[in-house]
Amino acid sequence: MDRSCWRPRRRSAVAELHPESFESYQILRSDLQTQEIEIEDAVEEPSVAWFVDRGKVQDELTWRIFTRTLDTVYTAPREAPAATSGLVTVWLVAQDQRGGEA
Repeated sequence: MDRSCWRPRRRSAVAELHPESFESYQILRSDLQTQEIEIEDAVEEPSVAWFVDRGKVQDELTWRIFTRTLDTVYTAPREAPAATSGLVTVWLVAQDQRGGEA
């Protein structure tokens, strides 16, 4: 790679989750005073934790409740990573807020 033409750039990083990642489930709620049990339908709302070995991400954790989308912005490092010929590794960890990971 010709490092003389390297320019740090900002790019959108998009997390596309499989539709099954938004699984339906039920929550049981009980009231001790009335001794009633209520069943509430819910849908998982996954979050995505972003990790990079070089450069930086704008939002290290994206969750539609707080950031509106699961996407973030990646900014490349100022200098081309010589050890990897300019390649950068990006990891995503999707969590379902109930303890599961994918």
